[in-house]
Amino acid sequence: MSDPMDFPVSPTVGQMYTAPSGVTYRWDGYAWTVGFYDSTSQQLTNVGNIIAQVRTLIQDTDNSSGQYRYSTDSLVTALNQCMMELYRIRPDLFLEVGYVVPIFNVGRLDVDLGIEAQYVPPVIYYVVGLVQVRDDEQNQDGRALSFLKVFQNAVVNGGLAA
Repeated sequence: MSDPMDFPVSPTVGQMYTAPSGVTYRWDGYAWTVGFYDSTSQQLTNVGNIIAQVRTLIQDTDNSSGQYRYSTDSLVTALNQCMMELYRIRPDLFLEVGYVVPIFNVGRLDVDLGIEAQYVPPVIYYVVGLVQVRDDEQNQDGRALSFLKVFQNAVVNGGLAA
């Protein structure tokens, strides 16, 4: 069971609250909105941090029922697919790890990715895109393809523009 969220009672516009899960919310004057990255409380250095950021982008942060919409295993599987695709496109990024593609599992979410920091955002975008492509909802297709396009552009061309 996760720790309960304890939002401030009288928030001010722009005030941020980081839940025990690591997800950061911001008060917009009417409601707490999700999806803001707070660099003082969140770091994108290991698999667990990546999965948490993916959950924020796919709006799958509510675990109050004891089950997320997407299992951690499915997100880690998508991350592993991303690492293989990253290796296919840019094997030079794996020089530091002896050209070995890391394979992650849910039992070790504290493991570092082992890639340079500038390639972490494209990895997140790929996982988000892949998860949404698998979704049955047709309205997700355009968003999913946009995330995958950003990944491709960032890895091949070195930029994050779509």
